[in-house]
Amino acid sequence: MKTSIEPLIPSWHSHVNTTLVPDLGFLMTYALVPRILSLQGEMRWDDPKLPRRDIVVSQPHSAYHWGNAKRAFVEIEREYLQDYASLRQMGIAMFFWEKRIVQNDDELSELLGDDECYTKSLPGAMIRCSRLPSSGTPMCAQICGHHLLIQPGGFPISKADEGVGELEWPGLQEGVSKQNYRKYRPTDFVYVDDRVLGEYEGRSDYSIMPEHGSVDYRGQWSVSYCDRFGRDVIRLEVKKLYEGNPPSVIRHWHSYAVAPPTRYERGPSQHAEHWSKSASTG
Repeated sequence: MKTSIEPLIPSWHSHVNTTLVPDLGFLMTYALVPRILSLQGEMRWDDPKLPRRDIVVSQPHSAYHWGNAKRAFVEIEREYLQDYASLRQMGIAMFFWEKRIVQNDDELSELLGDDECYTKSLPGAMIRCSRLPSSGTPMCAQICGHHLLIQPGGFPISKADEGVGELEWPGLQEGVSKQNYRKYRPTDFVYVDDRVLGEYEGRSDYSIMPEHGSVDYRGQWSVSYCDRFGRDVIRLEVKKLYEGNPPSVIRHWHSYAVAPPTRYERGPSQHAEHWSKSASTG
């Protein structure tokens, strides 16, 4: 069977410079958006749909200077690697090669004996030691091999909508999922503690309406059709919560679910009071 190998992190050298970059096909698959940190020289790639930051973090340039080299690297979140491996039906492996030249090493001399070269195969690696034909009899030791990191399997990103599962909401007779939420009516409500809004406070990407408890993310998704009951409870139309919102958002709001209040007394929440004071004094 023919084996195909493609670089996930292409690299190239020019004199003392080394460049490492994430594969463009991988970046385009998830429509990742770059964010350059000029002071640190790093590039970070975000997934704005969720939103989710730092999916890929890279320091693309390394320069060697008199025995010192600036570190270059590419780091990718494992969930995205697993998803990409499954989409491509290819495993993700790490290949390595290390070489050292030394002068008259006793252990290498004993290992080589009268031979000029010694090799040994290990699972996923090969070791090679040899004498170099030059004055001073320098010796070379090197190892090369590979290690399988991820095999095709699940789709934690591409099929994340299917991964919400069935969530139990207090006050509803049965669990709600992406498969059955459409059967609920506009009068079917769920309730959450308004501390759920703390996730979005102080972040310019989000627009919060504290008087209703709704949140909008750049027009890409929103938790709306909300109103308040009591000081610290937000009421939601369960059907609207599941329509168009990412699974991570649904799970976040579900984590603050509370039982339906026994008394429906409207009133300002602590968050609303705080934002009202901030608006009046700002």
